Amino acid sequence: SLKAQLRETTPIVDGGSGIDSGSNNEDKAIGKEDIFSFLPFKENGGDFLHSANGYKDNLGNTYPDGYLIMYNHMVNRDKEICYVLDQKYSTLSGTIALNYSNKDIKEGLWIEFYSNDKMIRKTQSLSSGVKPVEFSVDVSQVSELTIRINGGGYSGGILTQGFYLE
Repeated sequence: SLKAQLRETTPIVDGGSGIDSGSNNEDKAIGKEDIFSFLPFKENGGDFLHSANGYKDNLGNTYPDGYLIMYNHMVNRDKEICYVLDQKYSTLSGTIALNYSNKDIKEGLWIEFYSNDKMIRKTQSLSSGVKPVEFSVDVSQVSELTIRINGGGYSGGILTQGFYLE
């Protein structure tokens, strides 16, 4: 899986102590699947996902098994990843948080969800002082789901444990 590949290829930033003082481990309920464990149908704008191991959000939580989604306003205007869902799921949900090193940005970063090139949901913008944000998207009528990171005039990163389908 991509999660396993990311863990194998990403250097450990914290020195490998294995101690996780502020983990943000979401409950992974039975019947939910992390969409990022699927092979993407297509990906634009470079690598969409990076290992979040060693990164903290703006509250100090860590995401050792999670993901960092990077945005660069100069080169990644259309950074996105697409998955084939074939209307097999009802909802996609998760929590996103601002990467700690971006905690003072004013213009914010957010995630957009598209079906057939039409935006079906946009998360709340993450910027200075905004706590992690939960989201839920109705994907019951979605054949192909495109997930796009977007932002204002800043570059930065969004952290998540995963985006879960049910």
